[in-house]
Amino acid sequence: MHEKNFKDKIVETAVEQWKVVAAILGVAIVAGAGLGLWNESRARKDRAATNLLYESQISARKALEAKNFEEAEKALFPVVEKFRGTRAAFEAELQMGDLWMDAGKYEKAVAHYRNASGMASDSFSRLLATYTIGIARESEGKCEDAVKAYEE
Repeated sequence: MHEKNFKDKIVETAVEQWKVVAAILGVAIVAGAGLGLWNESRARKDRAATNLLYESQISARKALEAKNFEEAEKALFPVVEKFRGTRAAFEAELQMGDLWMDAGKYEKAVAHYRNASGMASDSFSRLLATYTIGIARESEGKCEDAVKAYEE
């Protein structure tokens, strides 16, 4: 009697279990296609968010030239509202914090910086948002709070 080698055993098992093999391949193909569609959808959302951020920045700059900080904030806010979870929304929150810093409204700035920190998708972005909280606290004379923010 002739003994089968490992390769022959694998082929024989696959032939005997063709329904299982077909199901596994089918699941893998469907999962790959789903992942591809999800990635494309995410990329489209990121592009739309970036485009809205750019348009919002133009409107915000015009409002800031007139020293209208509320209008500048209103121009940027739709990016956060429509595209939470994107880099553009994070950037919009930082920019809203920056405009309130320029206006001397440090509590409003800190609120936006905290929101940005919560949206940060990486450690550098979180550090940037947290650092700006410290700067805002320091600017308003709350040095102990600034130190706490820097330590976070």
